[in-house]
Amino acid sequence: MFSKNAKVEEPKSTLAVGSGGDRTPSPMPDEEAFPADVSRENRQGLLKTLANAVGFDITTITLPVTVNEPMSFLMRLAETYQYSELLDQANQCEDSVDRMTFVAAFVVSQYANAERTGKPFNPLLGETYELVDPDRDNFNFIAEQVSHHPPIGACHCENDNFIITCDQTIKSRFTGNAIEAEAMGRNCILLKSTGETFKWNSPKTIVHNVIVGTSMWFDHYGDVRVVNKKTGERCDLVMEKCGWFSKGWREVTGTVFDAHGKEALKIVGKWNTGMYRMRAGQKLEDVMREANTEESKAEQKARKKLEKAEKKQAKKDTKAMRKTIKKGELQDGLTVWTNSHRRLEDSELPNKYLQDWTKHSMYIVAVPPNHCLPPTDSRLRPDRAALEVADTKTAAAEKYRLEQKQREEKRQRGDKAWVPRYFKKSVDQDSEEFWEFTGTYWAEREQRHAAAAEAK
Repeated sequence: MFSKNAKVEEPKSTLAVGSGGDRTPSPMPDEEAFPADVSRENRQGLLKTLANAVGFDITTITLPVTVNEPMSFLMRLAETYQYSELLDQANQCEDSVDRMTFVAAFVVSQYANAERTGKPFNPLLGETYELVDPDRDNFNFIAEQVSHHPPIGACHCENDNFIITCDQTIKSRFTGNAIEAEAMGRNCILLKSTGETFKWNSPKTIVHNVIVGTSMWFDHYGDVRVVNKKTGERCDLVMEKCGWFSKGWREVTGTVFDAHGKEALKIVGKWNTGMYRMRAGQKLEDVMREANTEESKAEQKARKKLEKAEKKQAKKDTKAMRKTIKKGELQDGLTVWTNSHRRLEDSELPNKYLQDWTKHSMYIVAVPPNHCLPPTDSRLRPDRAALEVADTKTAAAEKYRLEQKQREEKRQRGDKAWVPRYFKKSVDQDSEEFWEFTGTYWAEREQRHAAAAEAK
């Protein structure tokens, strides 16, 4: 797919997540529009590129390769599942509230590395990425870029305990010195032990100081609802928007409700460090409802007074919990998730384009020894591979060549619709459209490995 002479095969089916972009034709290769010696920290070239882009979707603009990191959106998607052990734990829990707690923590953990300022490469139509890790309870991940207009990536992730299906498109807007983005699509988890499915929506994201400011920084904020479609239980997460003097930045509070809508548990923390839980006490109104008694006016007054006091105390408890988190004094029993993947120091990285990566990030992009990867795999993109070794000139030239090739293939297809190879459009039990994995990718993978073994 990525070689200079290879012809892209027209695929046949679909499923999963990612994000790509409509690429506006460029009159010259990127290395000419943005010299290789201009660093990511020097944003004057980026200002020139974005000068007339205020209000536009950033994914439709051809950006210089030097603002990228050597990872595609499909790889980034796989990286967000780095704490899949939370779903393994959820699958083992007998209590449904505990299962919801671990699933909600997994949803938050997906943003643990969502502060890197390097932009992932937009996947080409038909691009794929696989990640296989037998040590994670036979973890298998496959993603494919299934659409170009709009850019949609789809993925299927499975191990012995769960199945994740996801498809995403990123809607973004450049506002002058910030980029506003929102992931649109379907997120679904199936726990194999119970058959429960969980769905949730994504928060909003703002990238600040894109042109002017000390440094770029991310803010993920908004209300996220995680719902157990089988039991009706839910967790309402509030990802705080950063206020003045960084107040509330990265903070997350969540309330888990049981199937009857009763508050069962609270979780608090930060999306870049960890989440912690605390059991909610039983309220007077719940006791009276269970006893099926009627309240007198005096009892109503007493209940309202108590509720007011409880709300005041809840605020104090949340404040105290936040202070405890900062001090690192929480007991082990309260920890739901901790971000354990340490960012590597600059001295541990080969070049600046891998800034803020972890060892897991390095694992995501590594080409397995004696691999049998298909030519569509993101690891084999020549522009990405060149940037990984800081060869920006080659990376820019290859990026330009691949984008031009994709435009030409689109022109040759004309009105003929692109048919993904490993995913197909489908509708779930909630009448929601999604990209369903056909399963053919793993069968083809077995054939490739079998052929390689015979050739030895």
